[in-house]
Amino acid sequence: MLMKTYRIECNGNEIHISKMCTIKGNFYKVKLQLWQFNEWKDGAKVTDFAPDMSADDREFLISGTTPAEWDVMFPPEDPYDDPSDYINLEQS
Repeated sequence: MLMKTYRIECNGNEIHISKMCTIKGNFYKVKLQLWQFNEWKDGAKVTDFAPDMSADDREFLISGTTPAEWDVMFPPEDPYDDPSDYINLEQS
């Protein structure tokens, strides 16, 4: 099982979940309401308790991966890259 190390701070009904980004060296932080935090902690799907959450924040809660770490693992595709440069599209 992959272990994720988060810092959890409580400010009343607002919970801040953060983790040090290994690329940028700063903390990436996501804010949840207490009831959302309890849903997350109990294993609910992020889209069920936070349907409007950004894709970056959702991925952070699911995998513990910050946006910068994600971009290093999966670099954005070059929009000018032509796939035909790499595969033969002609049929034999």
